[in-house]
Amino acid sequence: MRGQGRVFERGEIPWIAYCFRGKERRESAADAIRVAESKARRKFTADERWAVAQKLLEKRVCEVVSDVEGIKAFVGPQQYRITVANSWMISKRI
Repeated sequence: MRGQGRVFERGEIPWIAYCFRGKERRESAADAIRVAESKARRKFTADERWAVAQKLLEKRVCEVVSDVEGIKAFVGPQQYRITVANSWMISKRI
């Protein structure tokens, strides 16, 4: 369906692509797959990895829609990452 993004493979890893403010954003689903595999305590098949990527895409599309409607600002995957310096600063404030 148009405007819903897509899941595609680069090598063995599924990637997702979606549009935000007129630009295509691409993101690897490797981190989401790694987290899901650790929770399940087993390696996933290709179909299961694809399903995890599809779930991640749905999450990102919902976040973009929330931003467009003014409900919550979209925070991309780069802003989710925390550096060692930032974590050190956060721990010193507490």
